Amino acid sequence: MIIIDIQNDYFTGGLWSVDQMDHMAAKAAEILATRSRLSLMHAAPKYSHLAA
Repeated sequence: MIIIDIQNDYFTGGLWSVDQMDHMAAKAAEILATRSRLSLMHAAPKYSHLAA
């Protein structure tokens, strides 16, 4: 399973809100809680040119 880029913009009121995002985020959290049984990789891009 791949979980990609859950961010505030996808929640209600965000720029690109997704139907049932709260439910999907809860499911992702549930899956990540079992990470001891999963191969887990976290990649986070660094956008230094966007820093305010």
